Amino acid sequence: MNESLSEELPEMCVAVLKPGDILIGIRRGVSGYFQMYDGMVQGEAAKIVADRMNKALNVTPRQREAMLVGSMMGWACPGARPCSDLHENAAPYTTEAAP
Repeated sequence: MNESLSEELPEMCVAVLKPGDILIGIRRGVSGYFQMYDGMVQGEAAKIVADRMNKALNVTPRQREAMLVGSMMGWACPGARPCSDLHENAAPYTTEAAP
């Protein structure tokens, strides 16, 4: 993994995987993801939990999206960087977490 990514990305984040809006956890530099709460938190509840957990972890929506891309497409791809244009419209999943 690119050493600068450890400065740009948090150690972990929480995301919502489609389809089904399943709550997942992602660790920086690790391929794939792990399902949280055995899939019991889904849909709108998963979005709320993801936003709350990421807020507690100080994870921005751009970082969350970069981590999702990195975990699925490889940490060396441009989309694994929060500054990528792919993430310019990144936002919290719910309006509850909006500033």
